[in-house]
Amino acid sequence: MIQADKTKKLSEFEILRAASIILLMFSHSDIYSLTLYGIKLEPIGPYLRGFFLGSFFFMAGYFIEHSNKNKQKDFLMFIWSKIVRLFPPYWLALLSFMFIMYYSLQRDDLIVYSLNLQFLFSPLYVKQLLTLWYISVVFSYFVIFGLFLSSSTRNLLIWSVFVFVGSYLINRQYGLFDYRFFEYYLIFLLGILLARFEDVYEKLIKISLPVQLLLVFIGFVMFGIFCFGDYKVTSWAYILASDFHIITMIVLALKIFRTGYLDHKIWNAISYSSFFAYLFHRPIWEIMFRMIEFPFRIYDGWYRLFPGAILVFVICYYFQLGYDKTLDAAETLWKRNFNMAKENM
Repeated sequence: MIQADKTKKLSEFEILRAASIILLMFSHSDIYSLTLYGIKLEPIGPYLRGFFLGSFFFMAGYFIEHSNKNKQKDFLMFIWSKIVRLFPPYWLALLSFMFIMYYSLQRDDLIVYSLNLQFLFSPLYVKQLLTLWYISVVFSYFVIFGLFLSSSTRNLLIWSVFVFVGSYLINRQYGLFDYRFFEYYLIFLLGILLARFEDVYEKLIKISLPVQLLLVFIGFVMFGIFCFGDYKVTSWAYILASDFHIITMIVLALKIFRTGYLDHKIWNAISYSSFFAYLFHRPIWEIMFRMIEFPFRIYDGWYRLFPGAILVFVICYYFQLGYDKTLDAAETLWKRNFNMAKENM
């Protein structure tokens, strides 16, 4: 029964990841610029954007704690595993932005992006690049929270507050730190805490549907007030309203996905491709537009979605599969050489 529940929980997260990357495709395809029956879709963009980006950060926090509980690693091994997983695909994506999408970077910009430090210097000190900011912010979270991941919850919370307040003050004084570093910081932390206290996670999921819908509605209203009002994205009011909106949406989505009605293998495939799809969907779309010249006018957004998004998922599924096999082969080779070296000593 325990194993079945665990499999079910992982399934709901797979669907959440798949749904989030699909919503990202809708967002980046510019579908929100359309008008449906005289109603502009653009205002829903910030709501869905907060949800799918927040979901990525929430799951990143949840699963580093989940994996840490099952197999604890020291900090250096933990960070090295994240560098190996994230940096080579990120560097390749950075090159694709430069040589396929023709993004120009000055020397200082290139150094910052190569080191994945744009979370610290963007947007005031370096040029912003679409999409790639996520890898920098999430890796900064891995470093910050990884230091105390094996510590008590009390120490983790003290460290988290200290870093957040310190970085917030530095942002106010010197303009360092991307504003999204603050917007998703608490969401990532909450993912860690709910993985650490699974009974609390279960109680949240089991809140009655009417109550959850009411909380989502309150989150919508709060976020709408601070998103479309005259508030800075680094203000406490905006950050808290955004985070409340995000977490109520995530909990509701996980509750729905747990029902089993949406279970299908396609979600697993889309979820598996999501990391590379996030990194490479824009360059792939750019290549698509260069390969085909239409004799009639089309709406670019639909072309990005159909067949664009489908093509992205297929290509990136095999990108991820190839990268996983490469890492497995490299690990096997390293272990073999290490064991041979030990035997020869």
